[in-house]
Amino acid sequence: MLNREVRTFNPEFVVIYSDEHILSRIVLADKNSKYILIEDGMVAYKKTSLMSRLRRKLRENTRDFFWKTATGFKISPWEGYGRTDFVDLFVKSFNSNLDNSKVRKVKVLGYPCFIASLGFRITDFQFRSKSERALFFIGQGLQGTNSYPDHEFYSLLAKLRDGLSGHFERFIYLPHPMEKGNSKRITDCGFSEVVTGRIAELTVLTSGYSSIQVCSLSSTALINLSFVGIPSFSLASMLGTDLSLLFGEEVLVNLKCPKSFTDIVEVAENSPPVSATAASGEARALAETFHSDLRTIFDS
Repeated sequence: MLNREVRTFNPEFVVIYSDEHILSRIVLADKNSKYILIEDGMVAYKKTSLMSRLRRKLRENTRDFFWKTATGFKISPWEGYGRTDFVDLFVKSFNSNLDNSKVRKVKVLGYPCFIASLGFRITDFQFRSKSERALFFIGQGLQGTNSYPDHEFYSLLAKLRDGLSGHFERFIYLPHPMEKGNSKRITDCGFSEVVTGRIAELTVLTSGYSSIQVCSLSSTALINLSFVGIPSFSLASMLGTDLSLLFGEEVLVNLKCPKSFTDIVEVAENSPPVSATAASGEARALAETFHSDLRTIFDS
C-alpha cells in the first residue's frame, strides 16, 4: 500500500530524518525520487565496536525478515546510519573521522541539525519566567550496568546536590523513557523527578528558569544543549568513562568533562548565567540558519 502510494504521488524529493526505521526503508525501496537524509541526532559520531555493529546488523536483518514475511513490503536493506545506497544527499552536522557513508553527496552544516530543528517547535509552547536557578540532570538508562553500578550513580547524584546547593535552587532529574531508575532514590538524593512527555531538549529550553545548567553521563541531549549556549558538563569521568572514547571530538567541543568533584563545583560556579529564554532564543536563531541552509540545498 505505502509503496503504491509513493509511486502514485511520485514526489521529486523525499526528506528522511532516519534511514534505520522500517517506514523510511520502505520509502527508500522506491527509486523514482531523490532522497535527502537529514541527520537526526548524534548517532553518526558515536564510536561502536565491530561486535556491536555485527549484533545490530543481525537484529535488523532478523526484523526485516519477519516484517517482509508478514506484510510483503519491499524494504531497502539497512547497512548502517548514512550508508544507504539510495540516498542522494546526506545533510550532516559535522565532518567526522568516523564517517564511512556510501552517500555520493554530503552537505556539512557545522552545527547540530537536531537542536536546530527544535527551534521551530519552541514557539508552540507557552512558558512563564521563573526566578530560580536550576540544574538539570538528563538520564539515559545506564544505571545498574557493569559500567555504572546503582550505588555509585546515586551516591554521585546526592553529592552533586549537596555540593551545589548554594548555587542552584532547583535540582531537576529528567528520566529517559527507557530508563529503569528508582524514583524514590532520585528524590532521596535531593532531585525532583520531572516527566513531561517531551524530549529533554524541549523541556530544558521551555523551562523558564533564570539560570540553567545541564549535566548527564553521556546523553546526546546534553551534547545538543551545549550548542545553544547552555553550560553543560558530563559526569562520565567521575564513573570511569572517557567520553572521547564514545564520541568523535567534533561533538564534544562545548562540553565540559570534569575529572573530579572539585572540578565539577568549579565548572558550575564559574559558568556564566544563561537563562532558558536566552537559550531558546539561540535555538530559534539556529533554526533560522537551518531553514536558510535547507532552502539553499533544495534550490541547488
